[in-house]
Amino acid sequence: MDPQSRQTLARLIQEQRIAAFGTLRDSAPFVSMVLFAASPDFASFYIHISRLAQHTRDILQDSRSSLMIAETDRGPGDPQTLARVSIQGESTEIPTADAGYEQAKSIYLQKFPQAAANFGLGDFSLFRIQPIKARYIAGFGKIFNLTIFDFKQTASEYRIAQFEAAFTQFEALIQSLPEKLFLSPMNGWSPRDVVAHLTGWNRYMREVCQRLQEGQTPFYYADAANDFQNVNAELVARYASQDKGILLAELRNSKDELIQYLVSLDAAVWDADYGVQHYRGGSASVTRTVKSLGDDYQSHRQEIEAWVGAADISTAP
Repeated sequence: MDPQSRQTLARLIQEQRIAAFGTLRDSAPFVSMVLFAASPDFASFYIHISRLAQHTRDILQDSRSSLMIAETDRGPGDPQTLARVSIQGESTEIPTADAGYEQAKSIYLQKFPQAAANFGLGDFSLFRIQPIKARYIAGFGKIFNLTIFDFKQTASEYRIAQFEAAFTQFEALIQSLPEKLFLSPMNGWSPRDVVAHLTGWNRYMREVCQRLQEGQTPFYYADAANDFQNVNAELVARYASQDKGILLAELRNSKDELIQYLVSLDAAVWDADYGVQHYRGGSASVTRTVKSLGDDYQSHRQEIEAWVGAADISTAP
């Protein structure tokens, strides 16, 4: 499968909210509609459905089922060229006492926060659909048979693309800043300091991902209670240049080093549990580590944008 087709598949899974749900009723096919959310590695799909619904009774009798996720038809083009994926798998209920229940619930509610009240209803249950095989149409003449590995590989590339997008937006904002604002104090530090510390975190993340796979706890967890102020202060001092061009070049280099490493990882590595406890609870994984860095880029961009909007830039050179 080519990279563009994988990107389209990732967007389908992440952006679409409803799917056709195929079940077996008295050995005959039946199709309904469900809301769905995917696990970070695209290896599981979650639905939260009522036992009063016929499709729920169907899968409790026969777990064989399918999802069909399709691109929205917005017209006026040929609808037969719309991307869609048909997934064959098995639907199994996730008991509330199951170790993976809370994570699955969190993933579902992140996509459908309005469904929170349904989790308090006794007739609703959370089900996991695990793909066995799939048929994917990416466009005219672009047809692929997918395995679980293809879903995991697509998820890995999607996460890297998401991180790169967050980086690009942050870099463009820094490029646009007048020199005076780049070096000006902002909530205890300057945009220059933000660039410096992110450069260091890019390099730390590669080291941390390697250590996680060896079952080692990341060193910076010890500074979590201090909001990583000690780690950040050390990085701000290490990358001490006041020149925006030099600092941005260093930031790009450190990002490229991290991306090169992430691209080399096997898809199974991203969500593997290496027995390391995250400082916020739960398992520490490569996915969680990379996402936290991407979130940092977004939050710092938003922080700087808000600060610039409130600053008097009329006097900036």
